[in-house]
Amino acid sequence: MSLGPQGAYVAGSSMVASLNDVTKLSLALLPRHKHDHSKQGANQRGDSGGLLFQSPKTLAEMTTGQSFNSLMTNVGPWLGLSYSPSGNSLAAGYGFDIVGDVMHGEHFFGVLGVAGYVPSHGLGVVLMSNAEAAVGGLFSAQMIIPLVHSYILGVYLDIPIATLENEFANAITAIDHRAPALPCDPHYFENKPWGVPGVVIPDKTKRQLVGTYNSTESVFYGGVAVYIDHEAKDKDLVLQYGEYARRLIATGNDGVYIWALEARGATFVVQFVDKDARAVQLHFFGKSFVRK
Repeated sequence: MSLGPQGAYVAGSSMVASLNDVTKLSLALLPRHKHDHSKQGANQRGDSGGLLFQSPKTLAEMTTGQSFNSLMTNVGPWLGLSYSPSGNSLAAGYGFDIVGDVMHGEHFFGVLGVAGYVPSHGLGVVLMSNAEAAVGGLFSAQMIIPLVHSYILGVYLDIPIATLENEFANAITAIDHRAPALPCDPHYFENKPWGVPGVVIPDKTKRQLVGTYNSTESVFYGGVAVYIDHEAKDKDLVLQYGEYARRLIATGNDGVYIWALEARGATFVVQFVDKDARAVQLHFFGKSFVRK
């Protein structure tokens, strides 16, 4: 969970929720198990009672494939999906990245391997976490949760454990074969300072870079503010994006700085272009911003 540039929460692949919240959502998404004739089962007929959705049509549209998901056809096996180009279709619904007969041959819809449902079995599995893997090391470490999620679904679908173990191991091997290991950031894992001894941002440069920068792509990305913190001992040059304000650290490369935000075990690099011009450009998080 992060705070976006407009101060709003951005829940990309994440959700602030309690177990009760997730249970309520899951009961709304799933129909009553066709073999469950208990009183409890009779009360679990999907969202027919209007628990969360005013119209059954809304629920149907959310869980129906709306567009072909070409991305997932390539990485589906990394998520434990049994996609076959010759037989299965893999689509995306409204709010769900994956819709298709891809969970051991059963119809499935879900969100990137952390929340998934098999309606024909009245089955839903949601994995909740308060952390994520740091950038670096084997890429398969980033995919453990989706693979565990598919493994658990397989257990409830009565897939033999030997089959699940084999699929899990094959997925790990395939992931690490396609995506080579990345070095772990020495700032986090070797206690190496970001800054270069004796290298600082000149006061003139600080003044040149101060200003408000707007995204060149979309208002969604908001603005970046760069200012001098006159109360700091070294009069730091600070970059603020959304709710996060951290100082910029000189690297020794002209126009290239490190944003001192400790997150995800990664180093965030900021580059300023044409700092002598009025329309200074800033490259940050793979996006471009220009000063007003």
